[in-house]
Amino acid sequence: MSRVIYCAPKDAFIDDVFDNLFVSKMQEGAHLYHLGYGASELKSWMNNAQQIQNLLLRANLPDDTYIAFEYRIPHGSGRIDCMLFGKGENYRDNVIHIELKQWSNNSVSELYSTGVFKVEAFTGGHYQPVPHPSQQVANYQQYLKDYEAVFQDQCNLEGLAYCYNYLTKGTPLDLYADHYKAILEQFPLYSGDQARELASRLNKLLLFGDGLRIFNNVQNTSIRPSKNLMDAAANMFKGITEFHLLDDQLAASNTIFAEVERTIKENKKTVIIVKGGPGTGKTVIALHILSQLAQQGQYKNCFFTTRSKALRNNLKLKLRNIQIKNHQKADAGNLIRNIYSFKPHHYKESEVDVLLVDEAHRISNSSNHMSDNSYETTYLSQVISLIYCSKVCVFFIDDRQAITNTEIGTSDMIRDAAKNYLSRMQLEKTAFLTKLTKLEQKRNRLKSQRLPLLEKQGQMSQKEFIKELTKLELKIVKIDRELGKKECLHDISSSFSGDVNILDFELISQFRCNGSDNYLDWLDDVIYKPFSQINTHFSEKEYDFKVFDSPQVLYEQIKAKNQPDGTPARTARLAAGYCWDWKGELTPEGDLKKEVVIGDFQMPWETLKPAREPYRRRYASSADTWAIEPEGINQVGCVFSIQGLEIDYIGVILGPDIDYDPENDCLKAVRRITHNMNAGNDPDKFVKNIYRVLLSRGKLGCYVYCCNDGVAKYLRRCR
Repeated sequence: MSRVIYCAPKDAFIDDVFDNLFVSKMQEGAHLYHLGYGASELKSWMNNAQQIQNLLLRANLPDDTYIAFEYRIPHGSGRIDCMLFGKGENYRDNVIHIELKQWSNNSVSELYSTGVFKVEAFTGGHYQPVPHPSQQVANYQQYLKDYEAVFQDQCNLEGLAYCYNYLTKGTPLDLYADHYKAILEQFPLYSGDQARELASRLNKLLLFGDGLRIFNNVQNTSIRPSKNLMDAAANMFKGITEFHLLDDQLAASNTIFAEVERTIKENKKTVIIVKGGPGTGKTVIALHILSQLAQQGQYKNCFFTTRSKALRNNLKLKLRNIQIKNHQKADAGNLIRNIYSFKPHHYKESEVDVLLVDEAHRISNSSNHMSDNSYETTYLSQVISLIYCSKVCVFFIDDRQAITNTEIGTSDMIRDAAKNYLSRMQLEKTAFLTKLTKLEQKRNRLKSQRLPLLEKQGQMSQKEFIKELTKLELKIVKIDRELGKKECLHDISSSFSGDVNILDFELISQFRCNGSDNYLDWLDDVIYKPFSQINTHFSEKEYDFKVFDSPQVLYEQIKAKNQPDGTPARTARLAAGYCWDWKGELTPEGDLKKEVVIGDFQMPWETLKPAREPYRRRYASSADTWAIEPEGINQVGCVFSIQGLEIDYIGVILGPDIDYDPENDCLKAVRRITHNMNAGNDPDKFVKNIYRVLLSRGKLGCYVYCCNDGVAKYLRRCR
């Protein structure tokens, strides 16, 4: 599968531009690879083509120089605007990747003056934050070198930016500010009045043509496997960068760094909401920021937290005893904390400098955990408690990943809480006091029932009397326990004044599912929409998706894909909807009971209670480590064990809790089947969200079996 929308030798490209065929050919390429575009893209393509044409003509390059537009990077959905292929004056094979910008001096300005590579540019009809072009080029350069073998020793790769409407003699000159000097020297930014210099540079790099051969070498090069976040996490804290942030990831990260510095310097409060679907890099950004702040040692209290126990425990496991670069005794594992730790008993207001909340859609209403001592509890809601404890609180969220009705986090809810921080604190305190007053009244009413009950003792049997008295006393004890929470009032007060600074980011580019936006868009359409509204499709070459007619055949295929000791290593797992009991029972022999039963197919869930020897070594040590321990291949996982994680191949059993609705020609949840006891009054939403999570965990492919035949037929029809 070609990774470009358009490619041609120089002479054919020049003709296409002159004959007004270039844009139509770009459209044909976009249709071929199921890529969407709008009026702004069409205009951009035409403008970019004319500028590249002018450069190629001025550079006097041979006709067999090769040109490509919209080059798709490996493992991701990001695209490089333009690439040129040819042999240079030293007879070396060269590839030049170019970031093209239509910005003028007046349409771009620096948002932060902190030296962070972050600018504000007019894009998409409105102002939005974007990274500095040279930093975009730098990160694409490293990304291509990391994943495409041809750039290791066979071919020279160079990157540059060309802002053809920007002028070095114009004002302002924010793109050439002094603090960008280092990056500009390595990855130059050419303006419109530097076209002659750029053409001269291209002439030296592409003088002897032969571009088609070089282009084919790049297209056919071996692609290194994508890196596993859990494995790369430890290196981040050692100062080794394995994930290079691109485009909107880079813009979000740089903004967060700048806002951290500004907020702490000005003693303010900031809430940043980073919204993105599966594979958009939310956890990568969070860990990148955490590792950078930890290495700098500038801020004392910086933590990563999440309600996802599997994600949290796997990170702690990978980071345990990892020494943070520049810090002799710091243990990176200590920076990963339980989300229930962040409340007033443990932290004063704004005591935590930076709090990174991953999987924020899993935020619950209460900040209290069932294991808390009464003196640890608080009346503050979890979102207010998180904001209370931190100066900068960053919420990474996907509004379509809540899987129970106890998970209430949404972008709108978090934004509203931040906007009304002080008034919400007071309202929650008032509501708590009102609740206590009502409980005291109820306790008094219950206490008043003691005397009448004692007076009736002679009219009741001893057994009946003891039963009724015990029931009454238990009610009073329960209320007394609740009233004991008055203790959580004394330590909550706010010295903050003013408004909480609120920023929003949305991540679009994704790096999972083989970088196929089409698959993820298709998945959302199939799960949430009727057939008539499914407009997105993907090719077999984009993403490996298959529907099997047998759970046993599905499992055999997943086992074949699982190669933990292969070169490259590859991980595959089988997961299922929560439609079977998970009691963690053992057989009389001490083996895990096979609770997932579909006809003759039987397998155990992830480990709740460890099996006894000799069976124990067959399985992952716990449900939390099912996805990363090799023995997990012998068990079926559920959504709670994989949310927030990713693997190479995922097999998914769509259980009897999801069915085909012939009347509306769509998928529907079957409430009576699901074992999700917290589905509440909207099982359709939570069951579908569960399958959206499961079906988007695979980096390279997703194989499925459907317990309801109608679902299998529907999935095949939707392809």
